[in-house]
Amino acid sequence: LSPRQIRGFNPWITEEEITEFLEQFGFAVEPSPALKAADNKRDPFRLHGRPELEEFFKEYIIDYHANKDRYAAMGVFPPNGVVLCGPPGSGKTFAAKKLAAFLGWPTFELGMATIGSSYIHQTSMKMKSLFREAAAKAPSIIIIDEIDALANERLAGLHDHKVEEISEFLKLIESAAENGITLVGTTNRREAID
Repeated sequence: LSPRQIRGFNPWITEEEITEFLEQFGFAVEPSPALKAADNKRDPFRLHGRPELEEFFKEYIIDYHANKDRYAAMGVFPPNGVVLCGPPGSGKTFAAKKLAAFLGWPTFELGMATIGSSYIHQTSMKMKSLFREAAAKAPSIIIIDEIDALANERLAGLHDHKVEEISEFLKLIESAAENGITLVGTTNRREAID
């Protein structure tokens, strides 16, 4: 029996407790994504103080992944990513991390501080590596704090290697959803993004 079926006989015990109990006796139990989606319906996603953003996440990300087969049958696909824009300290990164925690997916953080390099092509290689790792652990979320530093406008006179980094990043974004990756970018300078 699955932990969910066992819980039908013992409703006072959570599925996590049943899983932990079975694992102590040497049974390998891995909760399915469907169970995770069912758990999410019991404990709805909350983003206190930001009702519009809460509804947006529910409609475009959470509901899609909870009912993936239904949406696929209608030809609807998830967004590659979402950009949260607002002044510093408005809770953009907090909201992204709250979404990631609710979904329970592997979370990766991407920023110039972690992937930036003074060596030409090194930044692009680090980006590709991170996206490959996120795709291998899909479904997953990549949180890109201050996305404007990574995907700023490609202006005339910009170094060729910087243009290559931005172009590579935009290519990776285009294939994110089909690789099971959801991107959440944050910025307070929306006009600076390519």
